[in-house]
Amino acid sequence: PTHQPVEHFWALRSIPNLDLVRPADAVECAGAWAHALARKDGPTAFALTRQDLPNLSRPEGFDPALMLRGGYVLSPAEGTPQAVIIATGSEVSVAVEAKALLGDRGKGVSVVSMLCLEAFLRQDEAYRHQVLPPGVKRCSFEIGITLPWRSIVGEDGLTIGHDGFGFSAPAEVIQEKIGHTPAQVAETIGAWL
Repeated sequence: PTHQPVEHFWALRSIPNLDLVRPADAVECAGAWAHALARKDGPTAFALTRQDLPNLSRPEGFDPALMLRGGYVLSPAEGTPQAVIIATGSEVSVAVEAKALLGDRGKGVSVVSMLCLEAFLRQDEAYRHQVLPPGVKRCSFEIGITLPWRSIVGEDGLTIGHDGFGFSAPAEVIQEKIGHTPAQVAETIGAWL
């Protein structure tokens, strides 16, 4: 792909029987590898980043097997969340930082790491509703095209992504230019809430 492959994630997701995994850290990379090795009904594509990502904190008692279910609550809200941020890959750590900034403003959100959307959509409804509670606003955050996320976040949901080309610079510069820093993401979500 080009160095701006904004359409590639959804192009891969549209291939029948293919699972796309976008790990957020080393722990998810190991989980994605376990997922790929365990699959007997189709291939798995890995979309990895060149960025130096932090290893993320998980809730006490976290069961790593949840990663094999495709999506899980990485960082729960205190109490009932006002919204759920659904992030993938390198955007997950940014979403966690944005969540903290929103919490400082009195806005409670949870962060879901969507390691593999295809695996998540194969889960039973009870699990999907546990991760993405009905009636709670949803925001997707992925550095790629936003339109397909509409089916996940709904008509009133928020999609944060990038629908164009045209920038070539270090990751931090691009991140700021397209509004993907933690502060910018928190500002966008805060205005939406």
